[in-house]
This record gives sequence, structure tokens and C-alpha cells, in this order.
Amino acid sequence: MKKSIFLLASLFIFATIGFTEAKTKKLGRQTLYGGINPNSIAVGGDVPTPPSPPPPPPPPESCAGCKAEGVCYNPVSDYSGCPQDYTPVKKPDGSCGCKKNNSATTCPENEHLNSSGHCVSNCHGVLCNVGYSPEANSTGCCCIADASQPEQPQTCANSSEVYHPSLHKCVPKRDYINYCLSATSEYCRICEIGYYLSHAFNGECWDCEIYISNCSVCQSNGELEPPDWGDDVICRVCKNGYTLSADGRTCE
Repeated sequence: MKKSIFLLASLFIFATIGFTEAKTKKLGRQTLYGGINPNSIAVGGDVPTPPSPPPPPPPPESCAGCKAEGVCYNPVSDYSGCPQDYTPVKKPDGSCGCKKNNSATTCPENEHLNSSGHCVSNCHGVLCNVGYSPEANSTGCCCIADASQPEQPQTCANSSEVYHPSLHKCVPKRDYINYCLSATSEYCRICEIGYYLSHAFNGECWDCEIYISNCSVCQSNGELEPPDWGDDVICRVCKNGYTLSADGRTCE
């Protein structure tokens, strides 16, 4: 009798252990193969929602006129920040600016209206050779000999020399000079474009770019004093794409 009771108790315990192991293995398979992770289940069943992206910034305010200190002036004429004799304008960057009024329409005698709307002398920017000065007239500008200019000698001390009227000195007589455009039988009067009559080298034609790079038309105003021996060259016209400086010394 005791053996029978012990046997039944043993079978009940064995069955309970087997059922527990089977249930554990079943749960393990669900975790391993079904992708269910008990640790990932939110408490209460609430799943967190990711935050929404910020809204895009508003497009910049367009202004058909011009802007100054954040204010749009449309039309541009509404801008009141210009002084007298200036007109409001729109700059390339959209900001407001001021442009001087070109009120001049006629100029005094011997003057003309330049591209900026200002009256300037007809000799504005004109350079003359040494011994000559620019003189404006109603049709343009001429280089007139200075009153102190000595009279030109008719002969030179050396018979192999001739007086050059443009250089105001005696130079060796030459039948031919390189790069000379117009000549007498004894000296060159005018050099080819890009060359000038040299004072220092007695009427020879020298290249403008020896002294001033990118210069296409130049002249000599006389000789330089030692130690800078040579010609005092002034450029009159630069090559295309270059700008002549106010003193005529560079083309940039």
C-alpha cells in the first residue's frame, strides 16, 4: 500500500516538472524565433511616438523696390535717405543707394560735357611735348609753343647734325630710322603706333612698353636726369582691356 502511494506521488511530481519544462521551452522558442522580447514591451501597452521635425523657415520677404535697414521701399523713389541733388537708386544687391543728378545740359565756351554729366575743359587729359602747353578752343585742344621757348636755330654747330623741331635740339642726320612712320631726308617726324620719338636717343623710335607696360600710344616729355638716364615717357592710350592712370605712368 505504501509502495503504491509513493509511486503515484512520484508520477505526479514527474508530470508537473515535465509540463513546466515544456511550457518554458515553448516560451523560449517564441522569444528566439518569433522576435518577441519581453523587455521591449511597454508598460501599459503605450508605444512612444518620435518627435515631429521643426517646421521650415518662412521664405525671405521679397522686395520689388530697394531695402534699407530692413525696410522695403517700393517704388524706389519712396526712399528718402538721399541728400539734395541725388536720386534714389536700387543697387545690384537690392539695397537702396543714391546717384548724383546730371543736371548740366550745356557747358561754357571751350568746355564739353563728359560721360559723367560734368563740364570739363576741351583740353582735359591732353599732354603736350616739352616746350608746349595745351590750349582749349571751341573745336578742341591745341598744343601751343610756350612764350619762353627759344627760337629754333637754322643750323647746328656740327654739319652732320640737324635741328629737330619736335625735340628742340640737334640730332644726327639719318637717312633711315627703324619704326619711323613719317620722315624728312634727315630725321624722323612721327614714329609708328606703339613707338615714340626719343629725346635721350636723338630722335630714334623706341617702344612705349620699354617704360610703360601695355601702352600703345606714348610720348617723351624730355630726358631723365642721371642716374635715371633715359626718356620721361607719358602714356596717352593703353591697350584694350587696360586703364590709363591719371598721371599717364601706368596701364593697369
